[in-house]
Amino acid sequence: IYIPKKLNAVWVSGQVRRPGLIEYKEGQDYRYYINQAGGYASNSLYRGSRILRANSGNWVKVSKSQRVMPGDTVFVPDKIDRHFWTDVKDIVTVAASALTIIIGIQNLTR
Repeated sequence: IYIPKKLNAVWVSGQVRRPGLIEYKEGQDYRYYINQAGGYASNSLYRGSRILRANSGNWVKVSKSQRVMPGDTVFVPDKIDRHFWTDVKDIVTVAASALTIIIGIQNLTR
């Protein structure tokens, strides 16, 4: 039976410049580990960052008061590639299709 040593590092993954293992420093928050990983990448979603707890497997939102522990994973997601006019076009297309169906049903029931 192989029992691995306790991991004294934090894994930083997702949309950071240099994802990987960062040596654990007592009392540091998630921002320290993201900065050690090169900072946020250009397509990162800052507010969506989460911590995956090593001891429980639970995802928690990052905050200044949220402590990072050895073995935890700090995850930075990427932005959803959305554009205003694409969303408007999609909404108008769905609305026009729904209106066409409604008009068709009204004509059939006359």
